[in-house]
Amino acid sequence: MVVGLGLLLAACQSSDDPANNADTKSRTNTSPRPNFLIIVADDLGYSDIGVFGGEIDTPNLDRLAREGLRFARFYASPMCSTTRAMLLTGVDHHVVGYGNMPLYMRADQRGQPGYEGHLNERVATISSELLRMGYHTSIAGKWHLGKGENLSPAARGFRRSFVLEDAGGNHFNRNDFRPAYQANYRRDGKITDPPEQFYSSELFTTELIGFISEAIAEQRSFFSVLSFTAPHAPLQAPRSFIDKYRGRYDAGYAVTARRRLANLHTRGVFDKPLEEVRLKALQEDWDALSDAGKQSERRKMEVYAAMIDAMDKQIGRILSFAESKDVLRNTVVVFLSDNGASGIDRSNSERWQSWMHEMGLSNNLENIGSSTSSVFLGAEWASVSNTPFRLFKTFTTEGGIRTPAIIRMPNYDWPGTVTRAPVSVMDLAPTIVEMASQGQAGSAMYGGNVSHGHSLLPALNDLELWPNFYDATYAFELNGRRAVFFGPWKYLYSPAPFGTGDWELYHVDLDPFETHNVRSSNPDIAIRLDEAWHRYVDSNGVLITH
Repeated sequence: MVVGLGLLLAACQSSDDPANNADTKSRTNTSPRPNFLIIVADDLGYSDIGVFGGEIDTPNLDRLAREGLRFARFYASPMCSTTRAMLLTGVDHHVVGYGNMPLYMRADQRGQPGYEGHLNERVATISSELLRMGYHTSIAGKWHLGKGENLSPAARGFRRSFVLEDAGGNHFNRNDFRPAYQANYRRDGKITDPPEQFYSSELFTTELIGFISEAIAEQRSFFSVLSFTAPHAPLQAPRSFIDKYRGRYDAGYAVTARRRLANLHTRGVFDKPLEEVRLKALQEDWDALSDAGKQSERRKMEVYAAMIDAMDKQIGRILSFAESKDVLRNTVVVFLSDNGASGIDRSNSERWQSWMHEMGLSNNLENIGSSTSSVFLGAEWASVSNTPFRLFKTFTTEGGIRTPAIIRMPNYDWPGTVTRAPVSVMDLAPTIVEMASQGQAGSAMYGGNVSHGHSLLPALNDLELWPNFYDATYAFELNGRRAVFFGPWKYLYSPAPFGTGDWELYHVDLDPFETHNVRSSNPDIAIRLDEAWHRYVDSNGVLITH
């Protein structure tokens, strides 16, 4: 949602407020109609990749950042389907069918408008709009926006598609990680079988390269989505990548997080050093583990890092392919994660252990990461992945919704630039449509529909305009967890036991850790954001128990 709150701007942003550190470079794109490559990681934490402070080797993503622009305050939804719905439409997920995830849907929500549990047809998608404009549209990887041919990418504007229909699956074969369930794949809407053996990141990249090859052969501009299931659980990676990370996490949670805190500053994501918040608790958690527990935890993080490294290799592969075909120079590349790292861990449930036994799977130390293992990252490592933020996937705290994001555009000169203005995943759809239409009026995408995102193109053309994006309010809600933003201010509601069960106010530029609730000392800001929250609920049909 975008609601103008111009009266708040002067009160919320002082003259020395670090809205962004973008330099004054401005360069307008005069190229022919661009191609688009959208790359989505699944459950990747804020500080996992190199240019966002991580120790994981990600040279190809680092390259995109060196040649492009990093968003230090990019916000997605707390979960995958809701983010993907907003990415493809530019509209709040409560409007387009994912008011709640089907798993959490309450009886009073089920079947209500906006709570269909699949991507509905109340608004168009980027893919359908660009297909109408003559683009070759394609997607490979995770879909998770509806089951069945009539709800597949083929029905939503993707000319070519090869997708995993479900939330996730075994990264090496079709056996899923959930009890009594097999992952379903679809090619151009029809159920299909993947190869008997594969690795997900490589398979999806191979498929998308094939689709882009078709576009090149037809001499058509392309809109292509590479939707990885990495590093979503189960944590699995090729052995060569796992071996590369042996020993890298021997020091444990707190030491890894401390290094990332320092890197976030030195690599330019934050403009000042960060406090060592929550490290004492992480160190205590590590010290409380037995030797065997520490070995298992180290191995889980080694595999998680290997998944990200392997994903980055495939990103390099598709970039190299595009370069070899001389199309990368006219391709807009966007990278993001669909939410923060996941702290969900089902491994101790009796049902899970029974299923592991039934399937003949083993999480013995040397087997972790193979196709016959099924492990989760867990809350502690997820907290490290989301450094410096609080909590993780499913929450509207910064750890759940603030994700790494990069854009690289042809003929734009932004080497290593970072913007700290708030940006929403909903802003990408109108930005892409405006780029594709090259400023021509009459886009069918928003005819009769109101986009809840807004185009970033003016600020991408002139980086001095980024502070203007503080004059907007973004709101998020999922399963009763809520957040409203205006500029550096965040109004947060987290039910117990992970929150107070009351609204809290944070200045996330000064306090990205969300440790200092300043609601009592800023009553006017709290009142205005509370009003914005109620407008958001009313305008998007949010069904919530107060």
